[in-house]
Amino acid sequence: GRGPIAAHSMGPFFLDYAHQSYPLSHFQKHRYLSSGLLHGSFLHLFMNLRAMLSLPSWLEDGIGKGLYLTAYLTAIVTGNIAHTVSTIGDLSGRAAGSLCIGASGGICGLYGLMLASLMKMGNDSAVSVVLKQMLWLLAFGFLVPNVSNAGHVGGFLGGWLIGYLFGPGYERSYTLNRIGGGRDHADFEFRQMMGPGVYPSM
Repeated sequence: GRGPIAAHSMGPFFLDYAHQSYPLSHFQKHRYLSSGLLHGSFLHLFMNLRAMLSLPSWLEDGIGKGLYLTAYLTAIVTGNIAHTVSTIGDLSGRAAGSLCIGASGGICGLYGLMLASLMKMGNDSAVSVVLKQMLWLLAFGFLVPNVSNAGHVGGFLGGWLIGYLFGPGYERSYTLNRIGGGRDHADFEFRQMMGPGVYPSM
C-alpha cells in the first residue's frame, strides 16, 4: 500500500470539496475555493507550506494582512477557473474529470501580489527575480505529472490583479531621503525592497 507521505485522502470530505472542472464544480461553485484548502498527501502539504514560508515577511507585514489574504483566496479561485478553461476541448474528458486540489494557485497569487507591489515601487531587479521564479515553477510543472500549470498561471494573474487594483501606490519623498530616514518607521525588510526615500502613498 501507499506510505503516509503518498497516501491520498479520498474520503467523503475530500470528494465533497475538491475541484473538478466538470461536472462537480459546474454545479457546486464552492469547490473553486474549498479545493485550495485540501492536499493529497503530507508531502504535498509540506511543499506548499515550505513555499509559503519562503515568501518575504514584508509582503504580509508591509502591505497588510487583509490584502494578503484577499490575494491568496482570490488566486485560488482564479487558478481553478484557469484550470477549468484549460480543459475545454479535451476530447477524452480525462482532464475535465480529474480532481484538482492544493494551495499552489493561492501561493502563486502571492507571488503575483509581490510582483505588482515591486512594479509599483519601481524595483526592476526584484521584478525580474520574481518572474524567473515563476518560470522555474512552470518548468517544474511540465516535468512533473499531475501539476496544473494553468492553475499556477491563473493564480499568479489573480494575485497580480489584486495587487495592481488595490495595493498601495508608492511615491518618492526627497525630503525624508535627505534627512537620512530619521522619521522612517517602515519595516526594515520593507524599506530594503522599496529603496531609500520611497513610501506608500495610500
